[in-house]
Formats: sequence, C-alpha cells, structure tokens
Amino acid sequence: MSDIDVPDQHARREVLIPRMSRRVFFNSCEEFDFRLLFALSYVGGGGAEQAECYAAVQGVGDYDFAGWHAGWLGVAEKVLVAADDDRRNGRSASARAGYQRASTYFYQSAFFLPAGSEEFLSLHRRSTAAFESAAELPGAEFRRVLVPFEGASLPGWFFPAGTNEPARTLIVFTGTDATNEQLYYFAGGRRAAERGWNLLCVSGPGQFSTLEVEPGLTFRPDYDVVLRAVVDHLETVPEVDSSQLAVMGFSKGGYLAPRGVAGDDRIKALVANSPITNFHDVIWPGVQRMLNHSNAMQEWVTSLLQWIYGASSIDEVEEITRDYNLDGLVEAIRCPTLILDSVGEGPTFREQTLEFQARLKAPQTVRHFTAEEAADAHCQIGNWALMHQVVYDWLDTVLPTSAGEA
Repeated sequence: MSDIDVPDQHARREVLIPRMSRRVFFNSCEEFDFRLLFALSYVGGGGAEQAECYAAVQGVGDYDFAGWHAGWLGVAEKVLVAADDDRRNGRSASARAGYQRASTYFYQSAFFLPAGSEEFLSLHRRSTAAFESAAELPGAEFRRVLVPFEGASLPGWFFPAGTNEPARTLIVFTGTDATNEQLYYFAGGRRAAERGWNLLCVSGPGQFSTLEVEPGLTFRPDYDVVLRAVVDHLETVPEVDSSQLAVMGFSKGGYLAPRGVAGDDRIKALVANSPITNFHDVIWPGVQRMLNHSNAMQEWVTSLLQWIYGASSIDEVEEITRDYNLDGLVEAIRCPTLILDSVGEGPTFREQTLEFQARLKAPQTVRHFTAEEAADAHCQIGNWALMHQVVYDWLDTVLPTSAGEA
C-alpha cells in the first residue's frame, strides 16, 4: 500500500471554474487538483518530478492555502540545495535539472498567497532566479531577453533552434497566472528545437513575469501593440528568420494572441488554445463562485485580479474585463490558424471556440481534445506530449523549412 493518500472518489466534486473532467488527487477541490496537474505536466520537459509533486501535497487538505504553500516550499528548498551542491561540484547537467524543478516548486508555493504581497513576490523572484541559474550553466541552450516596450521592458526567454542559419520562430504568450518559465513547458521546450524552431516565451503587461520587474505594467486589452514590439525586437535577432513567425496563446492567451495577430501580416501562423472571443463571459461566472465560496478564496482571487489589472476593487476589475473581446477582430486575422480546445473546459469555452471558428475568414484547422485521449483539461494540461505533437505537426505543414522538410 502506498504512503500517498488516495482521494475518496465519492467525495463531493466542487467546481468553481470548469477546467478538467477528471481528478488527480484532490477529488473535492478542483483548484488544488488543477494546480497539481499543472506541475505534473512539466515532468516531460524536466520541470518537475512526480514523486516530488506528490510529496509537496501530501497531507494538504482542501483549500488549505497555508499547507499548500508550506508543502511546495519545503520541496523547493531541498531541490535547490541539491542543485547548488551539484553546481559547486561541477555537475552542470544535474544542477541545471535541479534548478529547473526548483523554479517550478517555488512558483507553486507562491500561488495561493496574496498576489503582489512581499512574500508572493519574493518566491517568484526565487523561481525566476533558479531558472536563471540553469541558464548560466555550461551547455544551457537558452538566454534571457528584454523586449523594449514604451520606456520599459517585457521579460522573456529565447530558446534557439541551434541551426546554422536563421530559423522559424514561435512566439508564445501565457494567460492570467503563469510565468515565462512555465511557458517553456507549455510550448514544448526541447521539442521546438528538435523540429527546427526557435522559441520565444515572453510576458506582456499584466502577466506575472512582467509585474515582477515592471509593477506598473498591468493588463491592457490591446495586445496588438504588445505583439508589434515583440516582432520588432525579433527582427533584430540574428537566429530569427523574420519571414517565418508564428504566435501561440494559451488560456487567456487565446484572447491575447488573436488580438495581437489581427491585421499583422508579419505573423504567418496562429495557434489559439483555446480561442476566447469575450474574456469577461468566460471568466466572470467562475470569479463570482470564488467570491461566494469562502473568505479565504474571496481574499485570494480579489488580490490576484486587482494586482494584475491595477484595480482598486473587484467591481472595477469586472468593468475592465469587459474590454477584452474580439469584436470585429477575428475577421481581420489573415494567417492560417490552428484552433484547439478540450472537452473539460466547459460549455462557455466551447461556445466561444465555435464562434471563433464561424467568424474566422482565414484558413483554419480545428482539434478538439477528449477525455479518452487523457487531454480533456484546460489547454490539454496533463497530456502536453499529444498537444505538442498536434501543434508542431501543423506548424511544420503551414511553415515548412526552406528545404521543404520538417
């Protein structure tokens, strides 16, 4: 018998925001279960280990925010100590692997703390610093970038394809609550280079990695301005073939990426996972359930949303989110588009995916992921190997290499 507690499969399943149709560990607390599955998805890219993830949540009860924080922090500290020891003793490959896992665990430990608090920011800095330590080691295949933006900078990571000539480049945006370091795993990590793609994981205004270094750059709906700055920067990077640029957006990035691409002919392919035509209608019913759930959940979601939107009240946040829509913009997208969604994301996501399909005039490919494929969760979290296969197979078709080979 394992020492890991197995959840009662008959316990009450409470869903605040529909994002998955099955449970991994916390059968009656979807918020924790989704975040655990999030971390487990990094295993294939070297950003986590299963046993360490389960050790972090062992003994953590439903909505036990303090226990969640302490469990992940304990694992992060141990992995970081081991990575530091490996570095001192010249074991660069082992140290790099440890730093990447520690980065994930520090992020996890911060997640349910009050957003923007000093403890929250301190842990995010430690998460970023661990990833930076991995990048500094011999043999690292990635580097930090800062994209000039309206007198400030947008942070990111550039992962070169390692080819001897300028290569195709995939620009990746996350959504509400992930970081550039997580984007590496979202976007396939090593799989991009294996296919001959550069990868740029970049944060825009309002996203965690940006707010960590530019606290005044809160969310804004006009991500066409953001993407323009990113592409302008890439046109100066020697490894980039600026005639072969693609953009992928995850979660809220399913609004941000299409908004950025609309009308920009420099982008030759778009991946929307999942497309969002009206962000307020997708998110607000779940926010209301969180606000009515408990004092702890109310305080947490209020702190998060006010921080990322630069708002002074939750009512102000709601009004701000009404501006995040693609009215009149889907029709302006001209590049081939891959549309992804998953059955566990719920009916509102599905409705907006179908609306996006109907309004899109550009060539489109649609892939709906199912529970039978173990890809039912939001953004296919839990089966990124399948999602990455679908994405890169499609990208290699619409943007083949100059030799015509993927």
